[in-house]
Amino acid sequence: MSRIKSKNTKPEKMLFRELKKQDFIFKRHSNLPGKPDIQLSRYKIVIFVDGEFWHGKSFKYWKDKLTPFWLKKIGDNIKRDRKNDRLLRKNGWTVIHLWGRDIVKNPDKALSGIRKIAEKADFK
Repeated sequence: MSRIKSKNTKPEKMLFRELKKQDFIFKRHSNLPGKPDIQLSRYKIVIFVDGEFWHGKSFKYWKDKLTPFWLKKIGDNIKRDRKNDRLLRKNGWTVIHLWGRDIVKNPDKALSGIRKIAEKADFK
């Protein structure tokens, strides 16, 4: 467990690089609720790069295979993520969650989605 990184993971680094190429100005590892991985202040957008296991991708399909400890841990992570999302939205932020593996497979698609949301926010 000590080898599992919470900051500057491979998907995060890929996304940082792509955002820089597109001339986005962003803050890494913000101090907002939930500590978003990326904060685009100009557009009032925060981005979380979530690990599939820790944040429960398709949790309902594999939760029966977990021990009680992991079931509680992942379940609590999901609840905490939802609570932080509500707080951020209440304060006017647009919240984006991206799965790490999706970024690694297709960083252009992830960036395209971010760009579309930023363009919409820019016209408000």
